[in-house]
Amino acid sequence: MYFLCPRKCSIFGVCCEAVLQQDNFLIDEAHVCSKGANNVISYLETFFANFGLGKSVAHLHCDNCSRQNKNKFMIWYFLWRVCTEKHDKITLNFLITGYTKFAPDWCFGLLKQTFRRTPVSCLSDMVSDVNSSTDTAAF
Repeated sequence: MYFLCPRKCSIFGVCCEAVLQQDNFLIDEAHVCSKGANNVISYLETFFANFGLGKSVAHLHCDNCSRQNKNKFMIWYFLWRVCTEKHDKITLNFLITGYTKFAPDWCFGLLKQTFRRTPVSCLSDMVSDVNSSTDTAAF
């Protein structure tokens, strides 16, 4: 039965509208914990360190997930970034309930379309799907 079950892969995306691209974090089933505050903070820290473009002001738009975005740990993390002068200003915006369709959802929709058309048997196939799902010219 083990070999008949497909491999699981979680995905977390950060859409940077300044450069018109979405950076996706693919998490293999061996490392999947959850998408709680600790994991989201780790992904955001990695994003800011590697893809943050050195900007001192960040405007973040989040969905209304209380476990991931609307909690004291996320607020403390952003406060820590400002206090340690990693950012001068961070604004955190939440979308109105019922109107939560924004750029990351569009990018995930394109990934879903690609995923349905191509066979995926390993994590490298998933990486290939993510890379080929969007073209920056189409964004």
